[in-house]
Amino acid sequence: MEVDPAACHLLSDDQHNCNQVLQRNQYTSTLSALFGGFLLLLGSYSFFFAQRFSIRANVFSATVCGLVGGICSGLFSTGGPVIALYYLPASEKKENYLANIQFLFLLSNIMNLYTRCTNGLYTADLVPYTLIGFGGVLLGKQCGVHFVDSIDTSLMKKLVYSFIAISGLLLVLKRFL
Repeated sequence: MEVDPAACHLLSDDQHNCNQVLQRNQYTSTLSALFGGFLLLLGSYSFFFAQRFSIRANVFSATVCGLVGGICSGLFSTGGPVIALYYLPASEKKENYLANIQFLFLLSNIMNLYTRCTNGLYTADLVPYTLIGFGGVLLGKQCGVHFVDSIDTSLMKKLVYSFIAISGLLLVLKRFL
């Protein structure tokens, strides 16, 4: 039996409700900073010790990573790093990793957009900004396609681990700035 962590991620990601609960709580920024510290440590550890430790692709790890990623996405709007740590060792080639992570983000963004639309958080006046964002996404995609061909899998993993650590650092800094 094969379990896709994306399914667990999407099933456990109820971003709107989790964020509403947390926004009523005065400790939201502290929780985000703690999560940022966790990502900073996780990304740094993975950067230096990934060859000693990796997540094996099996039903248990897919389920756990998917659920943790979905919960983190719901609570902190940042679930991708946990899923990235699953997909990196589970993917045989960098193209497989990129396809898996992009498909997860597509599904997650569609769900988030639907939730925001049904709750009145995404309105017609935001469409022009969305179109500008699409332009940025397309430009980034073109740069990424060109760039990914020129790097090997090892460097790509180091870059992913670095971005996980940087996203954690930004969450910590956001708490104190």
